[in-house]
Amino acid sequence: MRIRNAVAAVLPALLSGCIGFPRMQVSPTVPDDGPLSRLVVDLWMNGEADLQRRVEALIAQSPQQRPADLEALGFSCSPEPAVLCTHTSQFRYRLSPPAARPDGTVDLRISARHEAGSWRVEVAKIER
Repeated sequence: MRIRNAVAAVLPALLSGCIGFPRMQVSPTVPDDGPLSRLVVDLWMNGEADLQRRVEALIAQSPQQRPADLEALGFSCSPEPAVLCTHTSQFRYRLSPPAARPDGTVDLRISARHEAGSWRVEVAKIER
């Protein structure tokens, strides 16, 4: 009982930042404020596979899934017949207090290619 009370007394101080947990400041550069950009800004730290699933779900919500529908979501699409739609975003981050690597950049490229009547989505993240 005494240990539990001691932990309960110390825990709020630890969680309030006395230990010096690092903080992250993020500056996103996204092409617009469309649905895809909002999704990317919220989930840019997720893994590529998770982002791919979520972008596929977003495309599936489009009424007819034409290139114009993907452009309305925030993609840039090449003209037909070989339709390739892309979305590129960049996230600059800074950790404080400085760590071994205090700042960096994540480039995020999402591409959707129309093949055999459906969209094939690929996500690539490059950290530098």
